[in-house]
Amino acid sequence: MSALELLSAYPQIVEIMKKQRISDFREFQEQAIEKGLLKGKNLLISAPTGSGKTLIGELAILKHLLGNENQKALFLVPLKAVADEKYDEFCRKYEDFFAVKVSTGDFETIPEELSAANLIIATYERFDSLLRTKPDWLPDIAVIVIDEVHMIGQKERGSRLESVIIRLKEYLPYTQLICLSATVKNWEELSDWLQAYPIISNERTVPLTIKTLVSKNKNKLNLILKLVEKTILINGQVLIFAMTRRDAEFLAERIANQLERILKPKGNEIDADLVSNLSIKLKTILPKGVGYHHAGLISSDRKIVESYFRQGIIKVIVCTTTLSAGINVPARLVVIKDIRIGDSEKPLRTLTSNEIFQILGRAGRPGLDEEGIGIILAEDKKDKEFIEAYMYTQTSVGEKIEDYEPILSQFNNVSTLREQVLVKIYEKRKYGLTEDELISFFKRTFWAYLEQKSNSDALPKYAGRGIEEILSDIESTESIDKAKLLFSDIELLSASKNRLLGRVGNYIVSFDENKGHYCNCGIKNSKMCLHRIAFSLFCDAHKELEAYKKTIVRNALEKDIFTYLNQANMIKIRDGKYFVTDFGRAAVLHYIRPETSQIIRNVLLNTSVYTTENILLLGMKILTEEFSSKYLATELFDCVWDWINERELNEALKIIEPGDFESIRSSINWILNAILGIGRSMSSDIEKALEKIVKSLTERIRVGVKEELIAVSPFFEYTERKKLRRLYELGIKTVADLINKKEVI
Repeated sequence: MSALELLSAYPQIVEIMKKQRISDFREFQEQAIEKGLLKGKNLLISAPTGSGKTLIGELAILKHLLGNENQKALFLVPLKAVADEKYDEFCRKYEDFFAVKVSTGDFETIPEELSAANLIIATYERFDSLLRTKPDWLPDIAVIVIDEVHMIGQKERGSRLESVIIRLKEYLPYTQLICLSATVKNWEELSDWLQAYPIISNERTVPLTIKTLVSKNKNKLNLILKLVEKTILINGQVLIFAMTRRDAEFLAERIANQLERILKPKGNEIDADLVSNLSIKLKTILPKGVGYHHAGLISSDRKIVESYFRQGIIKVIVCTTTLSAGINVPARLVVIKDIRIGDSEKPLRTLTSNEIFQILGRAGRPGLDEEGIGIILAEDKKDKEFIEAYMYTQTSVGEKIEDYEPILSQFNNVSTLREQVLVKIYEKRKYGLTEDELISFFKRTFWAYLEQKSNSDALPKYAGRGIEEILSDIESTESIDKAKLLFSDIELLSASKNRLLGRVGNYIVSFDENKGHYCNCGIKNSKMCLHRIAFSLFCDAHKELEAYKKTIVRNALEKDIFTYLNQANMIKIRDGKYFVTDFGRAAVLHYIRPETSQIIRNVLLNTSVYTTENILLLGMKILTEEFSSKYLATELFDCVWDWINERELNEALKIIEPGDFESIRSSINWILNAILGIGRSMSSDIEKALEKIVKSLTERIRVGVKEELIAVSPFFEYTERKKLRRLYELGIKTVADLINKKEVI
């Protein structure tokens, strides 16, 4: 059945499809319509990269928004770059029919224009921050499309997306949910938890062939050059995924220099001057038909590379995983140079099979290629065998099947639990949160669903995890190793229904399911003393305590979540209910994790005089905590300090890459306002002392100027900071001066 026949009941959608030259749907797209896409049915669409999943989400949006100006649709994506790309695409397609807005900015603000928007595109974290404020327009959302929903399995970010899904389903139980996913192993579990009908497809727009090749003499460069040359000569394009940023730049240079004769664009199609002076290598090799792409490039330079590649002007991009998901840049040939990625700051890790297949799924340009080719390069025959065993399983008849990894919940660590408990307590701030209500929330998590499927302990326990594994979330490896040295002097004193009591050296330690854990050594902080660590490990190893260790010790450790939040002054307990404090409220609304909020509060409490220097250093420390930065806080501080004192940017950057510096500048407003917000929760005096510093620092970092220029700097961009200095020297120091001397400008 044609697309027009399937949509015959929706003439306006039919007209839009005609304008987009869509006359037929693929089989899984037809199935989505037949299973209730246009009738409000929740769906999970699992299909390969580039297969047309997004169109299904668009159809649901069109069904709800056309002719319903008071309704809203929400489109959630994993990355800011993807949000910007979707915004451009949806504006081009639909701005004549409804208002489209993108929201990826400061976490603590709600732009007024979102109230008037019909389609809101946002990153997961940005919408999480909006959801915490429960904006007035939340009930107007009629359909939610979540792109790359399998990201709930990502270690760093998955728990926040999972929380967003749970809370959206709680607040908007009748709103349609369309989840788009790459192929995953446990789609049955994911769709069951989402309460969404699964539409599963392995169909691709362009067929994909995957090969693992061994490079002779372990010389991968020569093999890459041959593969690129062969592909270019048949009018193809190539994406090469490298292990590190440096490796990507090196490979791009070598390819550009050795294959310039066949890669160099004809005519003057490339304007290298569009590339910033911060990317000298890129400026040099782009005219040779090659680009590189990684997070160290500023966003405008990355967009130039993407644009030239989409237009076919450059034929090769060498990249890191920045192009592995979301951004639309398909190629005829995709090469993974190494499945182990990392850099000098982080240990190597092996890409998951899901990540590998998603990267290789970029192969095949719809309408241009009859076939896409994905190649993984192996060091030798043994490495090839490892890669193929890692990616495939074999059936009893010898057939190879792609072995995807299951998506697992990331809720089961202490930091996540602390944050999510605090968010739930905040959301019930008027009436207080009971433990039963909290347990009810946890039972709706994907974590709980998977634990129940495996018949593990009931949540919110640390079900299915060893005591040492739980401790590793709370304590350092060094502390655990030191605690083990105390084993020779530990004694179990008593074991009752809910409580274990023991002696570690001269100290008494207890684990109580209702009260948490305690030691009379006198150490009082958010972490455990060595005696408690030692006793919990002792109980873990005590064979006769098998029944107890799975309940009492584990539950007492879990109780540490409440102990931590209470001791940190983020919550208070009254009449058996939990209430958020002003400090806890500030942490939630400014989107700062509890541990990071504690760092801010402690620094503010222990700093006698606030200065631009110490507040900037605190801001850099928070950046490293929240984003697991590869740079030290002092390295970031030195760079930004030089920038706001008008040093040339090339000199200020030192070891900081331009793209990383751009990320710092885009995040600093949020970080500094979080510091101010937490200060406000502490006292009006602290707020007053911080306010001027934060306001000044925010503007100085935005433009890159000294203090004396910020009177007129709001009228200028950072690219005009030298002009600002010249105007100051001409006597333009106030807004009045600026208005009165327009002819100088």
